[in-house]
Amino acid sequence: MPHREALRRAGRWLGWLTVALSLGFVARQLWIATPWQLVAERSWPLTVAIAAGALAYGGASLLLSTAWRRLLTRGPPTCPLRCYHAIYGRTQIAKYLPGNVFHFAGRQILGRRLGHTQADLATASLLETGELMLVAALMALPLAWPWLAASSWWWSLGSGAAAAMIGLWWLGRRALWRPGDLVSLLQAALLYGAFFAISGFIAWVLVWSVQSGGDRPPELTTSIAAFSMAWVTGFVVPGAAAGIGIREAVLIMALGTGVGAEIGALVAVSLRLVTVGGDGLFFLISLICPLPPEHKPIQPKHNNPR
Repeated sequence: MPHREALRRAGRWLGWLTVALSLGFVARQLWIATPWQLVAERSWPLTVAIAAGALAYGGASLLLSTAWRRLLTRGPPTCPLRCYHAIYGRTQIAKYLPGNVFHFAGRQILGRRLGHTQADLATASLLETGELMLVAALMALPLAWPWLAASSWWWSLGSGAAAAMIGLWWLGRRALWRPGDLVSLLQAALLYGAFFAISGFIAWVLVWSVQSGGDRPPELTTSIAAFSMAWVTGFVVPGAAAGIGIREAVLIMALGTGVGAEIGALVAVSLRLVTVGGDGLFFLISLICPLPPEHKPIQPKHNNPR
């Protein structure tokens, strides 16, 4: 339809404009805050934090491929877990291409080696997208509603995630229902939550590495919420390859109010180095893991008419 194509084109232009404005905002903050003296003073702790953070982020990415396996199999697995790591890690690096969708397309193509149908692969991508956005949004609640106390936040997160998973299962049960579907959805949500928690902890360590001895870093829950909000914002903007510019802008605004513009800008840029290095490490790990041999995909069973 012509109007749909026009809407897609408008969405792409809006996404590119948002990326350009975000990159301009980040550049302006770096120009105004001038964190370069801070880099010189804290170069050694910051370098160690970036290197350790990249290693931790690369390892945490295995949680994403494990969750993908849970969403894809929802029953007896067809291949060892290392095969899912091999495909997920090889394709995940494609998120840096313009459009931010080629990693999904790559998994749709290579995923056939696992013996799953194209419908199952597409369904897993949809479920992955929905769960990642949902979990990230829930973990960003402390920034959206600062009045939430730490204890009530954990209760809200747990109950909200459980309710959302039940709702997601109920909406798709006619097309997706198999024994253990709800368990697989909850397991994937917990893995995603662990991924965002580790990533937020890395951001917290980066803040700690550049602060002076008398300053206190933000609460760990604040760092986790800031990363989660930055991630989901970068994910929903169309055309933002790996959330470039968007996530840095959100992190600067989320962390800058507590630790200052200078540290906020430096941590945002450092965290991008961490994620790029971690994704590169995850890609190398996936190359070590063997790909499954090509074979005929599993065909859905149909009842024979009587």
